[in-house]
Amino acid sequence: LLLFYPALALRGAKAGLLLWFNTVLPTLLPFMLCSSSIVAFGAVPAVTRPLSPLFSLLSLSENGSYALMAGVLCGYPMGPKTAADFLSEGKISAAEARYLLAISAWPSPMFLAGYLASLLSPGISFPKVLLCVYLPALLTAALARAVYRVPKSKKRKQSQSQAVKTSEQIISPSFDEILMDCLEIISKIGGYLMIFSILAAFVTAFSPEGFFLRPYFLGLIEMTTGIREMASSGLSPLLMGAGMVGAAVFGGLSGIFQVSAVIQKNAGLSIRHYVLWKLVHLLLSTSLFILLSLAE
Repeated sequence: LLLFYPALALRGAKAGLLLWFNTVLPTLLPFMLCSSSIVAFGAVPAVTRPLSPLFSLLSLSENGSYALMAGVLCGYPMGPKTAADFLSEGKISAAEARYLLAISAWPSPMFLAGYLASLLSPGISFPKVLLCVYLPALLTAALARAVYRVPKSKKRKQSQSQAVKTSEQIISPSFDEILMDCLEIISKIGGYLMIFSILAAFVTAFSPEGFFLRPYFLGLIEMTTGIREMASSGLSPLLMGAGMVGAAVFGGLSGIFQVSAVIQKNAGLSIRHYVLWKLVHLLLSTSLFILLSLAE
């Protein structure tokens, strides 16, 4: 396909790189640098303490709470990356790392407010979209906590203190090392966006004109392309909103490969488990959006 349709491949590659340069890079990289610096300089307790009652309800340790915060604020794939880093450094248990893999991968609020909200039709409420994206996390967390048998927060004190002792032996990186690590990750994200944008360009070109499932296929491949296609497809507000919510919470194949890239060095985490939990999240979020829309 690359040989026979070079112009189409070039257009897809440009679209992916422009998306990365104009949207992902300026919104994600500063948060990645800030998040990594907070961990390196020992400021995790100060950041997580104000929300400790909420994190206690989720049965998360102090470091686990920060991994969840990084996932929510920074978006894909910072939550799983932070959890994988903490696991390799002995700061969280294997059970908590698997639990976090199920609940810490999110579309960031900046992406939703800056990109998705601008494409919503007048019949779709942005607060309802936010509710449908984030509220199902409570049920997903309850299910994942039961599956991985994560203990209650009170039972963590001894294991957490042991993890702190282990982590004290790790030398904190310099800011230059933090910067290079973040640049490596953001470059991987850009590469995957380019690859899957090329695939999306071929799907768009070769699918029948007016094929109503095309926006959903594109959302399955790469969420930003799919969301943009849904906005211009002429779908009803119900189908458009459900598709946008589903694409955002699943993250597309591009998001799966991004998460796989940041956890592949850690054998304790499974990308297959991650995909299954994202499908659960997808089902819960789209079902909630449809129910709320029908109730209006």
